[in-house]
Amino acid sequence: MLKLLQTLFLVLSLLAAAAQSRDSATAEQRQRVVAIAHKLEAAPLDQALSPEKVWAKQWVLEHPEIRIRMCMQLLAGLRRPKYKFRLEIVDQMMLSTAALLIEHPDKAGDHLAENVAGLEGVLKAYSAIVKSNPAAHTQTLDDLLEKQSRGKLVEFVRETIKGCNF
Repeated sequence: MLKLLQTLFLVLSLLAAAAQSRDSATAEQRQRVVAIAHKLEAAPLDQALSPEKVWAKQWVLEHPEIRIRMCMQLLAGLRRPKYKFRLEIVDQMMLSTAALLIEHPDKAGDHLAENVAGLEGVLKAYSAIVKSNPAAHTQTLDDLLEKQSRGKLVEFVRETIKGCNF
């Protein structure tokens, strides 16, 4: 009986250690996602960041506790004509939203905060794209930058997300 209790104690100790290790890794992974999101806001076309972006996107998709609710109506103008950097912009929306939810878990379910954070990340990335590639302007994102500069971005997001089903 003593041998059984010792074995049971050992198994439970190992399980607890494994769970603690998993939680620690998850915290490290969360911080990695945040760091990648911010790096991509500054350098969205940096090919050296491509493996990191792939990893971060996959991580977000595999972790349902980071539930991304993007209103794609915010970027509807990028569909026609199709914007050359649309995929980078949509990826940035997802990763910037994930960064907000990781850094501020109390914002989960706050559709306005989530979409504002995602769109602000998009506008940082877009500004970096245009800086390195001046021909990459698009009226949709230029209009959003203008709204942001006038302090009207949150109002725009609030009105636009009313048409989205979360």
